Amino acid sequence: MRQSSLSAELEAITHEYDYGIVPGSATVFVQDEENNLGRLEMTLLESVLIIVDVTDQGFAVMSCAPLTSSSLAIATAQNVQAHVTKNFESMESLLITLSPLFCQRFQDTLFSKLQGVQNEQQQQEQQQQQQQQAQEPSSSLSTANTVTPEQTLSSVGPATDNPHNPQHIFPPASISSQTTSNIPSHDPTDQLLNPSTTTTHTDHQLIPEEELLKQWLQ
Repeated sequence: MRQSSLSAELEAITHEYDYGIVPGSATVFVQDEENNLGRLEMTLLESVLIIVDVTDQGFAVMSCAPLTSSSLAIATAQNVQAHVTKNFESMESLLITLSPLFCQRFQDTLFSKLQGVQNEQQQQEQQQQQQQQAQEPSSSLSTANTVTPEQTLSSVGPATDNPHNPQHIFPPASISSQTTSNIPSHDPTDQLLNPSTTTTHTDHQLIPEEELLKQWLQ
């Protein structure tokens, strides 16, 4: 028995196998806790009634009877009769051996359970992949925002673009020479020989010719 007690085992049989027998047909009519003996009846999908004993030694069919005269019912009853009083380790193995329709339902149910487990595993794998994909963009953004020393130096530009470079303090040579040539000469000789020439600076006053002659003679 799978269960810890006879009553628990009989209760499980009456509910767990309805998918492969006539639903609700399993009925317990003997429950001897002192001798650890249970007896029940159920109807197979092939329309065959069987009586099953449950003991410490296992599960055994004690008798059977076809409920219809169909060829399927007759053939199934003959198969059951060949296994009467034979102990099986589990109720599943007994029903699989005696009822082809139960065997088919059992395999379908088992396949469905396995398929459900596989689907659950696939869903978990998909969730893990989605979590990994969600984490990848954040890591790539942090990598893109990282500035390397080479990028920092390249962003500064060449030395000629630096306003503090000494090259920006001095004007070009052409400008310096042009500025120097535009400065007027203050030689008194030029003023003496060219009286009509006057200084262009507003801070110097005009000197009479007599005064200039006196300065020159001195």
